[in-house]
Amino acid sequence: MRTTSDPSASGPALHVAVRLEPAVVARIDALRDELSTDWHTAKRSDVLRAVIARGLPAVEADPSGGGRERSTGRRRKARRDAPRRNARDLGRSL
Repeated sequence: MRTTSDPSASGPALHVAVRLEPAVVARIDALRDELSTDWHTAKRSDVLRAVIARGLPAVEADPSGGGRERSTGRRRKARRDAPRRNARDLGRSL
C-alpha cells in the first residue's frame, strides 16, 4: 500500500509540468546523446529524471542553495503592482 508517509513505496508516477528557459532546454538536449544507448534513445524526460535524481541529494544537503542563481525580483514586483482579481471580476461565481 502506498502512503504519503512512505515516499519510497512504489506506485504510479506523477506528471509534473515545468517551464524552462531555452538555454536550459538546450543543455538538456545536449545530454540526450550522453544518456542514450544502442537500445534506447534518451528523451528529455529521461534526462530530467537523471538530473533530478543526481541533483536532489545535493539540494537536500544544502537547501539554502549556496551557489544557486537568485531571482531579480522583477516579476514579483510587476505582479504586486498589478490589480488584484478574483473569480467575480472574471465573471465566474465562486
